[in-house]
Amino acid sequence: MCRQMQSNPAVSCGKSGACGRAQIHLRRDQMLNTLRYRAAGSALLVAAAALTLGACASSAGDVASDKPVHTSAATVDPTASAALRPLGEPCAHGTTDESDVVALEQVADTVGTYCHVTWDTTSPDLMWDPSAVDKSVTENGFTIKDAKSARDAALTFLIEDVIDSPFYDNPDADRSAWLTERGPLMNAGLRDAYAKIIGDAQIVADNNISFYGPPRAIPDGLPRADDIQLSTPTFSGFPAEAAKGDVPAHGAWLNVFTTFTVSFHGGSDADLVAAILRNHPEQTEEDLRVADPGLFDGQDSGYLLTGQHRSTFEEGSLFQIAGHDPDYRMYTLSENPTDIITID
Repeated sequence: MCRQMQSNPAVSCGKSGACGRAQIHLRRDQMLNTLRYRAAGSALLVAAAALTLGACASSAGDVASDKPVHTSAATVDPTASAALRPLGEPCAHGTTDESDVVALEQVADTVGTYCHVTWDTTSPDLMWDPSAVDKSVTENGFTIKDAKSARDAALTFLIEDVIDSPFYDNPDADRSAWLTERGPLMNAGLRDAYAKIIGDAQIVADNNISFYGPPRAIPDGLPRADDIQLSTPTFSGFPAEAAKGDVPAHGAWLNVFTTFTVSFHGGSDADLVAAILRNHPEQTEEDLRVADPGLFDGQDSGYLLTGQHRSTFEEGSLFQIAGHDPDYRMYTLSENPTDIITID
């Protein structure tokens, strides 16, 4: 999916004209096809590659979208979502029709302004399907209604706090303020665990609140991702267990699992190189010139994020996440794709 981009001198467009969107999207699709063959034995990348997105051309000009703008957060328990605080100003522009997200609110931070997104309750991939609920869910005491409540909370957290996290292109964002505001989406155990580490940026990154991607490369006001695609969530249940060693006792668990593919607006190759070297200090610029010369050809590459996410809920708290486990890989769309960061 392509969004027509407004021309903006602050956004590097390389030599390709009109930000080279057609070339970037073509490289994206070629990369996803390549991953099908490279990912033998890797369920994560195979699942991500199956979400191949169509290539399309774009031109500099106005932003076009027919998708409506949300005025409230996704439909989870109002005490743990939309009512956390009043929403900000509506986004000036919506998202692409084919994306699995919709505009939520305009956000201003130290980098600029962007359109924060949430999951699209009308997306065909995300329509509620009780048949996707494994029998292990009901066998462990949960109801179909419980599964739907957990699904709604999981998708809200995945999109608003993981994929479209305030930290991904702004590691200086206020982590403590984020935890205070978003803490009601988590149960007491997860909230307390994050409170103990929130002051350490690297520990926070390692625990999947934040990761250091390339700098923001959009005109002010647009969503930061070109497109976000999600797989239809699946569900599984697990019985309560007594304490074992260092693992405390817990009630029955309900897991919600989905995969995702995110296409980001292509920043400059120089920004991608800087992000790679920051996340992989063992590499040098000369190493990258040899391994991925496309990062130095003046044609901006763009980048993808692919991954999978599991949210865990405990009996008695189906609106609050007890644990979440995202595995993801961000990589360039150059001819020889280079890992920007991998978390697993």
